[in-house]
Amino acid sequence: MYIYTFKAPTVASTTAPTTTKKGILLQGIDWFLDETLGTSYQVLSQTLQGDIVVTECEQKPTDWVGPYFLEKVEVPYRIGTQTAEGMLLHHGLWNRLLWKGGRPLTNAEILGF
Repeated sequence: MYIYTFKAPTVASTTAPTTTKKGILLQGIDWFLDETLGTSYQVLSQTLQGDIVVTECEQKPTDWVGPYFLEKVEVPYRIGTQTAEGMLLHHGLWNRLLWKGGRPLTNAEILGF
């Protein structure tokens, strides 16, 4: 599984979605837990693809956490586009694309999701 993290484009306040709620993320050295979705991930590797952080990870059982805790953050949170292969999440100033597809994506595919 790949997770792509990239800066969200600036949206005018008149077009901002009204369904935004607060989300909680717990993060460790090589893991993170999205408490809003109840999904946990162990980070296997991380690279940069231009301005996009590409994280290869393994999904873990619900509410699994790794051994070293770094932080707990509460951010504005909204679920965007969803397909059978991926889900786009808006976390404050960042977008996170959770991609279960069989191959890594190009920058154009990520930004166009």
